[in-house]
Amino acid sequence: MLPNANNQFTITHYTVSVPHLTDQVQVTLDNKVHPGNKTVSVVANPRGTDANTNVFVKSLSNSTGSWVITFGLSALSDGTTPVSIDYMIYSSVV
Repeated sequence: MLPNANNQFTITHYTVSVPHLTDQVQVTLDNKVHPGNKTVSVVANPRGTDANTNVFVKSLSNSTGSWVITFGLSALSDGTTPVSIDYMIYSSVV
């Protein structure tokens, strides 16, 4: 992509913990940072002892006016080892 005044992005990074005995976790983005009327892209990685567990974006919705992201795991979080998901969100600001 060539440099351009319209290539302006907001990038944020967060971590969320996966609850015991679950295989998904949901987060709602701050509407002031990532407005519902702008598209978002998500990059997610598992962290912790079970880092070999696959993580994926199960759903991405802005039907409530804010972006709601549901992350899924390929295995249940059994509570014996902590599992977190590091994720980065970026969206255009123009």
